[in-house]
Amino acid sequence: MFCHSDVMDVNGAFLHSCGSALSEIDQLRLLHRCGYLRAVINSCIEVLPCLYKINFTDQQVAQGEKTLRDKPTAQWPEPQQRPRQAEIPFQFGTTFSTDQLLRTSISQQDLQDFFKSHNDVLHNDPSGFDFPEEVIEAITSCDQTLCWGDLDRLIIYADGSSAGAGKHLPPLRAAEEGLGDAWAYVVLWERYSPPSLTLLGWNAQLVQYDIDGNYYLGANRDELGRTLEIDSQFFYSNDVPH
Repeated sequence: MFCHSDVMDVNGAFLHSCGSALSEIDQLRLLHRCGYLRAVINSCIEVLPCLYKINFTDQQVAQGEKTLRDKPTAQWPEPQQRPRQAEIPFQFGTTFSTDQLLRTSISQQDLQDFFKSHNDVLHNDPSGFDFPEEVIEAITSCDQTLCWGDLDRLIIYADGSSAGAGKHLPPLRAAEEGLGDAWAYVVLWERYSPPSLTLLGWNAQLVQYDIDGNYYLGANRDELGRTLEIDSQFFYSNDVPH
């Protein structure tokens, strides 16, 4: 006779007959076939000749309650002091008066190529992207008429994601299956008074683990996670146009 310690189990008491006494392993195998997948034998008592009372418990995994933690509301950064005279972007043909002169092999074309290297790094057109409605509303609410003279500061917000489902996969496979680490940043111009924002753009990429890739930063298979994702987002956010 098998008796379940849970008295609320309507099928927990049943008889089983066989030609010889069951070993504990055979008892567990029988209970497994009966649907008690995590059964343990508490006791086995011979109450009458060749009649055994087997008390068992089917262990149940207790699901811990998920504790919801309140995330602090992000605060907009306080205004910062700025130089009295704002620097203007570099322009070719500008003359300077100085007592020092440094000659280099850098040509004007080299400088032009350097300052053009950030072109198309940032996206500022939401067309073709499946953005949530609130993101589209935030983009369209920016004042795109602000010019350089209105600028008080640049705000660069960087963030990333690490897919837990891919942390045990080889990094290249995780990336191929869309489970790799990713990073993103958005760049805004801010004017203090009157308050206004201009969206310069955003960029988002996967962390590169291919050693032959153009943007490989040294990540290896042991570093799949937020460490390299954070390193990548801050490294590439330095390529924001100035």
